[in-house]
Amino acid sequence: MSSSAASRQAIATTDLKAVESELDRFSRRIDLSLRKHFAIRRLHRLLKTARYGQGVAWLPSWWTALAAASALIVIGVAVESGSVLRYWLMAAVMVVAFLFETRIQPRIALSAYRFRLMRMVAAHEAGEYPHTYTVARVNEGSTGFGTLHWKYVRGVEPGDIVASISDPKDRGLAIIVLRTEGWLPIVVWERDLYQDNALPPLPEEIKRLAQEFGTACDIYRNHALKIERSRALRTVPAAKPRQTEAIWAQIALPEATKSRLKAMAKHFADGSASAARGLLLYGPPGTGKTLIARALADSIDCAFFSLSLPDLKAGYVGQSGEKVREIWNRALSEPRAILFVDECEGVFGRRGGTNTDAFSEEIVNAFIAQWDGFDKQSSVWVVGASNRRDLIDPAVLSRFDDQLQIGLPEEHERLDILRREFARFGRSMSLPDQAATSTQGMSGRDLSNLAKRIAREHDAGAPLTNAILDTHTATFRKQGSTATDASATWNTLVLSEHTLKDLRTTAGLLKNADAFLKRGIGVPRGLLLYGPPGTGKTQIARTLANETGLRFIAASTADIKQGWVGQSGQKVRELFERARESAPSLLFIDEIDIIAGSRGGSGDSFTNEIVGQLLQEMDGAKAQPQHVFVLAATNRLDQVDEAVLSRLSKRIEVPLPDADGAKRLLQVMLANKPLAFQADAGIAHLAGYAAGMSGRDLRNWIEHAEMRAVHRAIEAGDPDSVAISLDDFAA
Repeated sequence: MSSSAASRQAIATTDLKAVESELDRFSRRIDLSLRKHFAIRRLHRLLKTARYGQGVAWLPSWWTALAAASALIVIGVAVESGSVLRYWLMAAVMVVAFLFETRIQPRIALSAYRFRLMRMVAAHEAGEYPHTYTVARVNEGSTGFGTLHWKYVRGVEPGDIVASISDPKDRGLAIIVLRTEGWLPIVVWERDLYQDNALPPLPEEIKRLAQEFGTACDIYRNHALKIERSRALRTVPAAKPRQTEAIWAQIALPEATKSRLKAMAKHFADGSASAARGLLLYGPPGTGKTLIARALADSIDCAFFSLSLPDLKAGYVGQSGEKVREIWNRALSEPRAILFVDECEGVFGRRGGTNTDAFSEEIVNAFIAQWDGFDKQSSVWVVGASNRRDLIDPAVLSRFDDQLQIGLPEEHERLDILRREFARFGRSMSLPDQAATSTQGMSGRDLSNLAKRIAREHDAGAPLTNAILDTHTATFRKQGSTATDASATWNTLVLSEHTLKDLRTTAGLLKNADAFLKRGIGVPRGLLLYGPPGTGKTQIARTLANETGLRFIAASTADIKQGWVGQSGQKVRELFERARESAPSLLFIDEIDIIAGSRGGSGDSFTNEIVGQLLQEMDGAKAQPQHVFVLAATNRLDQVDEAVLSRLSKRIEVPLPDADGAKRLLQVMLANKPLAFQADAGIAHLAGYAAGMSGRDLRNWIEHAEMRAVHRAIEAGDPDSVAISLDDFAA
């Protein structure tokens, strides 16, 4: 580098240092100024009401009341009764208590809270988070500025400036919408309260501060990347082995996988000729692929560029390629750099595919050109992450010379993640002995969200038991499940003892799939329920969903059979992928004879396509470590394709109920209904007329009887007198 070039770089670095210092100094003014104006009794009451509930915010603090009462007692004892001095002193005590409670005490109570200014970012700059703010935050980052994703506030548009309030643990409490005139509205998070005219108008001092903040935000936006690059270009000593181990200790992975990643990182850091030019991390969502990429960069102290589709895609053809070249030039200017491309299937989609446009093809072409444009000892390592490796362009896929599958965490890894997440949320609680079993099939992100929910809803002082953890995990799994009737339990199933025992065994195998597989016990892949219509096959599916607590996905004919050839097979694959994301899970296909009928003969091309994809997903050549249990039901066993039947080797016939079964069904269905007859004797009488009736027939029979009873009560003008009699069951 020439002396003039070095001089220019030194000046630029000095200027950036000045910008950093100025922004940092300005950010430190904000909290004090906002606190001076907003730390008042009115705000304290709003936050106190949100924290402790309605009806107590108006009360004075107990120590103010105690101090005032004590002073009044002392005056009453020490000063002669009836004296003017006595009344003056008492009045003075009340005035001081009032001033302390309204002026001083709120500032003391809010002294640990954080007051910030935030400006909403324009949608095209916010990316996938629409409610993103540029924020001044003291002691965070070298400039005191950054970005945050906060709660939506009604009426706030990009460019608007608001004030935010956080508690001592930096959890958001409220947002104050700033206005140039009039009283100010506030949004209080915990009660989801929006209140107009809640706080007094802004003084000129705060208005000027907000205007200066807007200017500072523009300076930050224009210089943030340069400041970050100036830091990245500084000479940084190599990470010590102990630091590297601490970085990798935070990542829950099998030791073999972790060792392989460490070796790849070392080869890249050393500039070895054998270093990989590309690494693809693939696997289900939430398994930590982004964290691994970040750990690779941190462990070798290299520059890290995180890219997604919005970072590369431009508004016009030709601009996207220019963006790609700019990013590569920035990366190549670093001593060592990792280009991390998240959601590779979206960025590097298959060229010529139906879902790939001209912009995406331009990105792929430009990226390949840059990737091949440097020699094999380059300083840039491309690390990609994907949930759908099959959708990545083959030319790009071939350039990832290392491809590593990151699967769902194993038993000890799940426990490690849970402990770490509880510690992060300030909860050091011991895990129950069934924690690994309860959380099987959960990704790292799922476990983090589960720990967050438990930390939020579970009493900090109470132990975490198996029952409590099971309740939370079952609730969490149901978020992505098909809704079912919560009353469907083993007690409501009317089946033979042998069939019920078989179903309970199957449920136990599914709930503890990991434990049984480790001991070499095979876990069934599917179950076929067959029998006449209305015998309770769907009810069995609901019961298995409720009793196992696994994620339950019910697929109808419309969910699978599509209008064009090629789409139906894609829908089948998407269903199984959705189920595998939270495996072990239950995938229920009702009326399977409609979508998986016998091929050949009068079968259409859509059915052939569905059956072919179904066979590949259930037991094809492609190994699928995630366990998906297929539960199917049909009334026409002879119409189901033979190859599908062979993969549903476990079958249970659900016949019409016998006399005893009909009696038990009537007992379940008539429970808690207003009966005008003695239940046991009446049900025994009705069971004598139920021969040949299915469970659905019995339900319809009861509904008709109910309607007759309702009609009678309405005619009598007394709905509360409704009661079902035996005569209502007459044909």
